[in-house]
Amino acid sequence: MNQITRYLFLRMLGSFAMVYAFALSASWLILVLALFSLVTVKGQDFSVLLTQTLLSTVTPAAFLLPICGILGLARTFGALRARHEIDTIHATGAVGPIHGAVFAFVVFIGGLSGVLEHFGNPAAIRAIDLNLQRVNADLIARSSQAGSYIDLATGVTLRIDRRATDGGAQSFFLYDRTNPEQTRTFMATSADITEEEGAFSVDLRNGSIQYLDIESGNLSTVSFERYSLSLGQFPQSVGVLTPGFRSQTTFELLSGPLAISDPARVGATVGWRFALMFLAISFPVFAYGFVGHPTGARTSRWAPPELILVGAGVLMEVATGLLAIYVERENLGAWPVLFAPGAGVLGIAGIMLLQRYWLALWPVAGGARP
Repeated sequence: MNQITRYLFLRMLGSFAMVYAFALSASWLILVLALFSLVTVKGQDFSVLLTQTLLSTVTPAAFLLPICGILGLARTFGALRARHEIDTIHATGAVGPIHGAVFAFVVFIGGLSGVLEHFGNPAAIRAIDLNLQRVNADLIARSSQAGSYIDLATGVTLRIDRRATDGGAQSFFLYDRTNPEQTRTFMATSADITEEEGAFSVDLRNGSIQYLDIESGNLSTVSFERYSLSLGQFPQSVGVLTPGFRSQTTFELLSGPLAISDPARVGATVGWRFALMFLAISFPVFAYGFVGHPTGARTSRWAPPELILVGAGVLMEVATGLLAIYVERENLGAWPVLFAPGAGVLGIAGIMLLQRYWLALWPVAGGARP
């Protein structure tokens, strides 16, 4: 990497880092407001809130990465054009350093996206779920106020009528409506929290479980003397795809039993990760083809190029997410794993042709059409 390439790459990296930091800060503030019930309702301290919000920021970090890559590169070329640096480099005919800097930036963005999608995000979701299990265990064992209704998770409501002198739960009630086809109601005279290998369970004694079929309205009841209710069975995370699959790394999904028992959801989950990774690679190349030409600083007078690029990027990411949801729900198999890389390669090839021919046939100088 020569001096000019290094200079351009660091400019791109600095602009990207500034935009990315701003986007992540805004996401974190939104998550703080969304999860503040951990303090106000569930009685946790601010360290729990800080941990959960920081872990929850990993998911939007992966989603925002391609968009911030576009903005970082577009802002860099805008600044270089304003100072006539990009025109000077093109005037010498030595455009290799520009291509080299863009290539290094694309490799960096793609590598960061791969780490986030295939390892970082699953690990963060797993930690979030485990921490929420601890919070719910603390609610049942200590924090929840007797006689009040508390939401353990989306669709799961808890009520403890009274507590024993040692703080244990008595007259336990839990209503589970997470399954759209069947609801469950757990009732027990007492409940204690148990932990085994990091997994939390509620040890229920002398109670019953009521199962209500939503479609038929049939109600069945099962009585028990002792029942272990796992807190890990309730969906804690909210995301595009099935939470149980999102908490596993790509290697765990492809090599584990889920690849055989449920290949459609495995394919949708892995396909979504590869799709975002290749979008992160394609978007900066698209931005380079749009604003990297010395006479292509403005290809439209009705909107700045940054707005056009961000709008196109958001539409592509939303379309990819909808595709992943459709593939999962329709049980179409694992074909997105092959589709995403192929679409990324074809997209990059088309973008390079766009840069080579479209800008050459439609040159624009100084923001006005000739």
